[in-house]
Amino acid sequence: MQDLAGVAELDEAHWVATTAPIDTINADLLFLDLLDSDDDGRIRASEIKEAIRWLFRHLRDTSGIKPDNTILLLSAINTGAPEGQRIYESTLQLVEDREDDETEQVSLIQVRRMRTQVKQGGLDRAGIVLPTAAPDPEIKQFIIHIRDTVGGEPHPNGQTGVDLAHLEQFLKQSRIYLAWLKKAKLPAGETTSPIMPLGADTPDAYRLFHRLSGKIDHYFSLCSLIRLEPRAAEKAQDLPSLADLDIRDAAAIEAYLTEAPLAAPTPEGMLNFDGDLNPRYAELLQHLRAQVLTPMLGSSPNALREADWSRIKSSFSAHRDWANARPEVKVNALPPERLQIYVDNSSYAETLRDLIEASHRTAFALGNLQLVEKLILYQAYLLPLVNSFVSFPELYDPDGRALFEMGTLIMDGRHFTLAVKVPDRKQHVQFSSLSNMFIMYVEISSKTGGMLYEVAVPVTSGNRGNLQVGKWGIFQDIEGQERHARVMQIVENPISLKEAIVAPFVRLGKAISTKLEEVTSKAEQELENKGSQTVASVHEGDLPAPAPAASEKKSDPAASGGLLAGGGIAIAALGSSVAFITKTLADMTLLKMFGGLLAAVLAVMLPATIVAYIKLSKRDLSAILEGSGWGINARMRLTRFQSYTFTHQPAYPPGSKGVRRRRWRFWVLGLFVVIVVLYALGWYYGQWGK
Repeated sequence: MQDLAGVAELDEAHWVATTAPIDTINADLLFLDLLDSDDDGRIRASEIKEAIRWLFRHLRDTSGIKPDNTILLLSAINTGAPEGQRIYESTLQLVEDREDDETEQVSLIQVRRMRTQVKQGGLDRAGIVLPTAAPDPEIKQFIIHIRDTVGGEPHPNGQTGVDLAHLEQFLKQSRIYLAWLKKAKLPAGETTSPIMPLGADTPDAYRLFHRLSGKIDHYFSLCSLIRLEPRAAEKAQDLPSLADLDIRDAAAIEAYLTEAPLAAPTPEGMLNFDGDLNPRYAELLQHLRAQVLTPMLGSSPNALREADWSRIKSSFSAHRDWANARPEVKVNALPPERLQIYVDNSSYAETLRDLIEASHRTAFALGNLQLVEKLILYQAYLLPLVNSFVSFPELYDPDGRALFEMGTLIMDGRHFTLAVKVPDRKQHVQFSSLSNMFIMYVEISSKTGGMLYEVAVPVTSGNRGNLQVGKWGIFQDIEGQERHARVMQIVENPISLKEAIVAPFVRLGKAISTKLEEVTSKAEQELENKGSQTVASVHEGDLPAPAPAASEKKSDPAASGGLLAGGGIAIAALGSSVAFITKTLADMTLLKMFGGLLAAVLAVMLPATIVAYIKLSKRDLSAILEGSGWGINARMRLTRFQSYTFTHQPAYPPGSKGVRRRRWRFWVLGLFVVIVVLYALGWYYGQWGK
């Protein structure tokens, strides 16, 4: 514990890592959120230091600071710390609520169970009440009505609750709206009033009146104009003008009828309901005649006079003023009867006020619970996190797991135990190319096929084997869940010195094999073409023409002489080459021949081996973490022991046998055979030359 306390004073420059993204760390999510004090999605060394100081301030007994120890002893709490008394009182309440006889400790499971219960009560946020907190269905409906009309406050769980401000706003709007409605209420025993000239039918009648009012006023204005200036009648008939009307356009015709007068204006100033009316308004005018004019004028008129229209407008003036004074409220979505109940019965508002007051107490208790949870989380997980930042001891322990390790990849008959989460593959590749390591980028997906995340997996021992892009395997995460795994990209570097030594010969063998395949394929193609031509000729009844006799060929003396001279020179050169090779092999001793072959082999192997050795000695684990967004101070060279830990082939069960990979022995045997054959040829030609 002294080492952990000392870390709080250790300069960040001496830490292996100083910062890391939260999503690359395998730990309790709430624990990581508590550490991330500035909510930037990263954990910094300074935040870890503050967490260490907070932990030691609130623990009297630090012996419980152990990895995964989620049991908090009440006697270990320092009640003299700023929040220690609140933590202690909350743990006492938890102990009292337990059904067993354990009174000296609380667990993380117990704290979280209690926190869940408090949140489900709907009063876990101070000043906000969720509908689930209502004691009965009536109050619950009251809270829902407030929330759905005037709104509410967002709750951390994603729902919306009601606070005191929204309650008061709802009541205020309800009173204003009900007062406005009350003005239009008919007096007892009366069927009409100035505001309601048609009684209960007034609102519907007024809406119809209001809809046609402008068009009727316009019609009577045209009639007055014609009386003053008869020549305006012709122009009124063309309003709007028909000149630009496209009679094939239904929308244009509809727009024309909408703008046109209700009927042809006359000097008499009468709107004849039985005459020719604008078809766009004819039906509405008949409704106006039945629902407004008839009850107000006392009979169903055949025509509407301007004077009668003025009386109608005057009768609706009080209702118009009342309608224009309609308050801008949101509670009008509810029936007035329901609003009246809420306003008259104060128990609704009083019950909700009590719940709001209780939410402050509950939130305070929940805050205390969260402090208890914070103390337990720091006690259980802070030490492993500090180790994963300061010195990485778990990374060098075959039986341990650092918090940035995601799990084990099983592929190609091997276990790859180091896997680091990759938020951005493109950025990670830039770092991994400098790590001198062979790295696979593997996509991890669920059993249903949905991608979960990507990991970078280094291959640190053995050889490449059958590892390639697109290869499938399985991934066992830290929690033991088995996932699908598929290689998406590979950054190639030497894996082992043995593989680097034989790599030139592997490439040479592949080149020779490829060339032989090309030659064989070409020969097969030519043979197939000739066979096809022969079959086609026989099928058509045409046989190939016989070759002309040698005596019938015309010869060119100059050409023949040149050909003979060139052939002689070529034969002489070939003979000289064979003689030189034969003499050289004959003069060579076994030691010289073996030495020459060994020199040739070393000339190929030595440069590749040196380059591979340099790269292998500089393999850097820190580059893998830096590519994932970690801030690393030190270079973390891959040791020989680690290379066999991170990539290994598990042993077979006792008494069983498996397919063993010993490909390197075939290359050694092949090299030995080549040396023997070359030596035998040299010996043979040496003996023949004698």
